[in-house]
Amino acid sequence: MSFLSYERYEKERMEKNAWHVSKQVAERIDDAPVLKEYINSKLSETPEELFFFNSCELECYGNASENSKSKVPGAAYFRKIENLIDEHYIRGELFIEYCRDSCKERAEN
Repeated sequence: MSFLSYERYEKERMEKNAWHVSKQVAERIDDAPVLKEYINSKLSETPEELFFFNSCELECYGNASENSKSKVPGAAYFRKIENLIDEHYIRGELFIEYCRDSCKERAEN
């Protein structure tokens, strides 16, 4: 086995193990009681199963500065998704949480 093939093998092995551990953690905390509610955990999709078929453009949009984001192909579409996430999700350092009925709360204020 060459050094290059060993590095590729090691990277694939580590990624496979990381997905396996993530799946176990998600299964452990799913439906765990927290305060008056229960946690609903989900595992991210693998890169092959991602929703966005245009990941190259999405990555360019994410890496672009605020001034140059409008020049990236698909910028209007990505801006709408970004606004939806900003309005309906709470982001933490290690989590992202969907806030149910946040539209109604904003309309009431």
